Amino acid sequence: MRYDKLTKRTVWVVDCRHVGQGKSALLYLSKCLYRGVLADNNILYKDNGNITFRYLDSQTKADYFCPCCHHLMRCLGVFRPR
Repeated sequence: MRYDKLTKRTVWVVDCRHVGQGKSALLYLSKCLYRGVLADNNILYKDNGNITFRYLDSQTKADYFCPCCHHLMRCLGVFRPR
């Protein structure tokens, strides 16, 4: 990341190259996601590949219920590798 003085924003600098099939990247992401994104006791409903779960919204401190795929897309949108 770098700071753009004109826009006064942080800009992502991406170096994206084809390096294989992505197995090591998937393994890394799966470990990160398994550690804290979705705990088993928060899974409320599973049916035909759909999962509904709850999590605590950090701003409102209220429980939030949503399908798993929506939450994972939100997590991946803000996920930053080490």
